[in-house]
Amino acid sequence: MSTPTLRGRAPALRGPDWVTGRLHRRSLWAALVILVLLVGALLGLWWITNAAHTDFAATGCPVNDGPAECDVPTRHYWDAEYRFRALLQILDLLLPVLPAAVGAFVAGPVIARELENGTYKLAWTQSVSPARWLLSRLALPTVWAVTLTAAFTVAYRLAWVHGPHLVYEAHWYDDFYYLGLGPVLVGYVVLGIAAGALVALLTRGTAVAMAVTAVAVEAILLAFSIELRGLLLPVTRVTGEEQRPDNSWVVDWGRVEVPGAPGTHTTYHEYHPSSHFWPLQLIETGVLLALAALAVLAAFRVLRRLHA
Repeated sequence: MSTPTLRGRAPALRGPDWVTGRLHRRSLWAALVILVLLVGALLGLWWITNAAHTDFAATGCPVNDGPAECDVPTRHYWDAEYRFRALLQILDLLLPVLPAAVGAFVAGPVIARELENGTYKLAWTQSVSPARWLLSRLALPTVWAVTLTAAFTVAYRLAWVHGPHLVYEAHWYDDFYYLGLGPVLVGYVVLGIAAGALVALLTRGTAVAMAVTAVAVEAILLAFSIELRGLLLPVTRVTGEEQRPDNSWVVDWGRVEVPGAPGTHTTYHEYHPSSHFWPLQLIETGVLLALAALAVLAAFRVLRRLHA
């Protein structure tokens, strides 16, 4: 990021922070441009889809099994909602890659490249301590990435929550949507940055650091997605004909023997109600931030040993 200055005014960033911004300004500005394009496309298509929904509601036609005169307006509405859903799903395919990409950027070009080329020694000999050097390599990317990710999450949640889902249902617990609906994506991005710093200091090789960081971050994300997320809160169990609430996340189901009736079995479902969305998001985010803090602490310890 170029350091914004006005004639006669001091730069917004100074010292090693200015150096970090100067070295990686193109990548940081490119991330901002990509965010603006994605948010613009998302909100624009959301507005178009809501307009189509309003027009369709005015016709009085049902979504399914309408009379012949409803075929054209129904098809137009289906097409609008399909395009909106397709964009959401494209974004959702990209979201799991974002933390790994940010982490790989910090691990490789920001930290490991300097260690590999030896340019870090120049900073260390110019009254910049190793700890201050590492902090400057972490602070600016973290602030930039967290700000952009939070802005995207707000726009995504606005479009998803208020967008029509009459034709194509969307559930809060779907892996396609969960990452973009709350703070957990920011938690993964912060973890990616912290893991990237630690791996870079351990490997000191650009390509290796990028690859190891990406694999590690994706492994943690998959672990939560496949297994750990459902264990963060106690589930509710219903058996037999008991009804579970709408929009609940079923994490397990099967057959169980009926108490007091040997040989008789009934079905059971274990689920998280929709009221668990925010607690699950906040708990998972907290765990990720705790892991990130441990990774940063370990990175500074490795740096101290390297400097010694």
